[in-house]
Amino acid sequence: MVGQNVQAAAADKRAEATFHDASAALHELAHVQGHLTAQDVLLTSIAARLGLEPVPVIDTPPDDTIGPEDETWSDDETTGRGPDT
Repeated sequence: MVGQNVQAAAADKRAEATFHDASAALHELAHVQGHLTAQDVLLTSIAARLGLEPVPVIDTPPDDTIGPEDETWSDDETTGRGPDT
């Protein structure tokens, strides 16, 4: 019984350490995301001043069901290929 309590306490410490590591990683990723968002705003502003069409900001993962019949689909004019090729 004592051995089980010791093992449980060690497992609890490992779980708590894992939680703190994941929490720290999440905090750092949120910080990086803020920098990337600010960079997107700046690059979009620069592209607008140069008269370039900025690349759209993608906040959601790509949807594999998007095809030529959808409004968001467009051909790449430089290669003649669609967005997924």
